[in-house]
Amino acid sequence: MKQQRFLQLPSFSSVVLILTPILLSPLTVCVPGKESDCAFVILWVAVYWITGCLPLGVTSLLPVIVFTFMEILTLTEVTNAFFFNGIWILLGSISLAIAAQTTQLHLRISLKILLLIGTSPKRLLFGFMLVTYFLSMVISNVVITAMMIPIVEGVIEEMKQREKYGKNKNLQECMVLEEKHSNQNNADIEHLPEDTHMDTEMRNLAKGLTMCIPYASSIGGVASLTGTWVNIIVVTVLKASFPRSEEIGFATWFFYCFPASLITFVVAYFWLMWLYFGISHPRMWFKRRDKSIDATKILLEGEYVKLGPIRWKEKWVLAVFCVTLFLWFTRRPGFMPGWSQLIDGKYVNDGVVALTTVFILFLIPQEKPTIFTSKSYRKQRKRSKSILSWLDIQKYFIWELIFIVGAGLTLAEGAKKSGLSTYLANQLSFLVNYPPWLACLCLSLFGMAITECTSNTAVTNIMLPILVEVAVAMRVHPYYICLPTVLSVSLAFMLPVATPANAVAYSSGHFKIVDMLKAGWFLNLVGVFFITLSINTYGVVFFNLNQYPDWANIQNQTNVLPGNAKRKIFFLILKIVTEFCSQCGCTGKQH
Repeated sequence: MKQQRFLQLPSFSSVVLILTPILLSPLTVCVPGKESDCAFVILWVAVYWITGCLPLGVTSLLPVIVFTFMEILTLTEVTNAFFFNGIWILLGSISLAIAAQTTQLHLRISLKILLLIGTSPKRLLFGFMLVTYFLSMVISNVVITAMMIPIVEGVIEEMKQREKYGKNKNLQECMVLEEKHSNQNNADIEHLPEDTHMDTEMRNLAKGLTMCIPYASSIGGVASLTGTWVNIIVVTVLKASFPRSEEIGFATWFFYCFPASLITFVVAYFWLMWLYFGISHPRMWFKRRDKSIDATKILLEGEYVKLGPIRWKEKWVLAVFCVTLFLWFTRRPGFMPGWSQLIDGKYVNDGVVALTTVFILFLIPQEKPTIFTSKSYRKQRKRSKSILSWLDIQKYFIWELIFIVGAGLTLAEGAKKSGLSTYLANQLSFLVNYPPWLACLCLSLFGMAITECTSNTAVTNIMLPILVEVAVAMRVHPYYICLPTVLSVSLAFMLPVATPANAVAYSSGHFKIVDMLKAGWFLNLVGVFFITLSINTYGVVFFNLNQYPDWANIQNQTNVLPGNAKRKIFFLILKIVTEFCSQCGCTGKQH
């Protein structure tokens, strides 16, 4: 019997891969010029980034290939975009996070804080959010979420077992009562109905504790320059677009973003508490916990005991972290002279500080040196590895991040060189008729909405070059337009695809997309509100936004062809193509 063959349709990714350049190619023919060529590349990369038909790192190689073939950028300009100054703080901060991850220092800190705060449901919610909030300032959001979710699941499972034990105990008591009154009632013994109230409480507990992890990591990531990749991208693009501008360092970013981030964190805690646990009287918040919660505390204490006493390598990683943060904050704090001003600040930045401290971790051994021990013991003992090894960097470092950030800078440089960013800014010139605060609010809401459907790094790479030109066209300080929009992009709470942290939490299966929509819409609006409020209040004084800076007066040096020349070239190309096609047709007839 012959097997029936069915027509196998191509996958969605294959269709997008093939059709995207074909459908966008008329843009380069119908509207000739470097602007249309650059728009073709940006749209091509944007479609691949949004649909995810290729890995983000692979798609990031497209601008390198196509820009050079289209003669928009030289290979030297593309290389400079990939090896930018911000790459060093990126490498240093991620390497420090890897050191904390391999030594399990972040797990020790989180468990200790949870035990100190308490184990009642509301205190657990606050404890998990607080730990995630602060750790996400220096460690990647995905790493923190992936670390905290198993702890949350262990707590939820322990509470489920405790509830199940309580139900079985009540069932046995009812069975004893039924046996005593068996002479009066001959009916069969039926199981008790399920306690729907307790089940609802357990489901709400699982939703609240699981959902608070990615929310707190996103909010905490906004407060620090190293919190998310988006923060480093915006600082790097602004410095590349305005070379004469002052660099936004770690301390400057933190002092500006931390107040809005902290207020958003407090609102998020009370919103989730009201949504899943209900808000009781404030006096009940500090009430001593019930003895029935001892099982959760025992679970957390057991996990903490497994770590053992703090080790040599954990002490060194903690010390290096503290020294790095101290040097970042005091390098150029803004309100006082920093230590970098004692030397020439042009040569030292936050990336150099991070690389220096990371280099120290490559030199320190994992175990305490045994210099004063006996010679026989030293012979038996093997040579200790360093706290941070190159194998750890190869295993845990997110290498595609360099390509993603480099591709964003390449697209920004291509849009600037080709004149596309100036063209788009002219098309958005109607924003000049509106107040700057309204334009800032609309752009922030737009960035927040679009990032719910795609990666926040992709949205940032696509929007930043346009935002820079919009600010220049409106004669508004570039920070006033760029910073609120990019910060709003990082606060995406409604869908799992918005951020990798959301996807990790959603994969646990404790909540549905409807639950994220229900909890996230309010937090999205709250985040945008406080971000725009901060830029319009203390941000004005912090960055001197009332004056248009001199370093923003940059004219595009690209020789853009006038309209008549473009039309002549277009008809010339069209004539050449038609003659070529006619010759091919004639040749085909002769054969």
